[in-house]
Amino acid sequence: MGLIYCNYLFEWKEKYSRIHLKLLFLNYNKIHPMVRLFMNVFYFVRWVSFSGWRRSFTITRFLGPQIQKETGLSILRQLVGVLYLVLYYSVPPINYYYFKFYLPGRRKQILSYVYNLELPAFHVWCNQGRYVTDEVDLVSNKYLFAQKAFGAGLPVVETLLYIHRGRQINHQVLLNLSSQPLFCKPNRGSSGNGAFCINTDGKLGTFKVSTLAGESFGGDAAEVFLTRQFSREDYLVEPFLNNHPEMAHLTNVLDTIVLRVITVQTNNDRSVYCCYLEIPYQHENTPFLGVCPVDEGTGFLQPLVLPLVGKESAVLLNLDSLTTWALPYWQESIQIALSAHKLVANLASVAWDIVISESGPVLLEGNTNWDVVTPQIIKGGILNEAWIPSQL
Repeated sequence: MGLIYCNYLFEWKEKYSRIHLKLLFLNYNKIHPMVRLFMNVFYFVRWVSFSGWRRSFTITRFLGPQIQKETGLSILRQLVGVLYLVLYYSVPPINYYYFKFYLPGRRKQILSYVYNLELPAFHVWCNQGRYVTDEVDLVSNKYLFAQKAFGAGLPVVETLLYIHRGRQINHQVLLNLSSQPLFCKPNRGSSGNGAFCINTDGKLGTFKVSTLAGESFGGDAAEVFLTRQFSREDYLVEPFLNNHPEMAHLTNVLDTIVLRVITVQTNNDRSVYCCYLEIPYQHENTPFLGVCPVDEGTGFLQPLVLPLVGKESAVLLNLDSLTTWALPYWQESIQIALSAHKLVANLASVAWDIVISESGPVLLEGNTNWDVVTPQIIKGGILNEAWIPSQL
């Protein structure tokens, strides 16, 4: 489903309306048009008659008091704004708060944003006219791309073990790999789905599994968990990377801070579109992932933009006082991302995940179907960017 916008019939010549209409038709483009039409009508009716209303009330009740405190905008006026976005544009209500459509003048920019329900179609559209099938598959296969990047002289995270799906593995092998913690991730996963850490104790012959969702398993439960995960898909086992000492104070948990650099390709020239840190931390026993923008040119940190709630915990991370502090190895990190994109030069855009360790930046992986929400929170509507295709 895409944006089902009431004014398509009257504004079909407008640039933004034409783009969203194209994205609507590109979604599920392998399904028969009549089936697609039925699906969109069904989802739209369900959305405007029930789902949209329920989600609007829920999200306004959750985030409304904070916005009222910050801006003075009443809960009722926020709810009206959310319902306008939800019912008129079919946009999920959380985007009202993500993109601050409650601020004066922001409502006029609604169509300059791309929303998650349009995400697959957006990336397909950006790559139209490019021969990208093989390169998308290469980036999606983390192991093969890491080999290619290593062959090109780029610093990539080491793969200690490749576990094929369904392979029966003696877990003692994991204990023998390293005395340091291990990080396991699906070879073709995304967004951290299915990833987990293993803390080993070779002397005792035991290990403990910790998922990114905060769950922990030991003993027989850990054995069962590993057997189940390794039976589902191919896994990569990598060393757990430590943060650069200068960055250690940014988080209050022993976890890795990831730098995401999104590079774009226009006219055979690669450039950086957006950079930000993903900082794991804990506040009042609740895990958060803080998103801190980074200036592309200088590496200076900028004010925290996510999460929408719990921002008071940013004080714990000392982020508010670090806006004149630059990340170590900044230019080297940018160069790694640009050089990695050169290996898949037909792709319009790729999001690269990099860890800055004490010895320098290390490339983790690339993502071709990267999420557009965070970059747009930082940069504004993505359809205003110069690298977006001009031809519809």
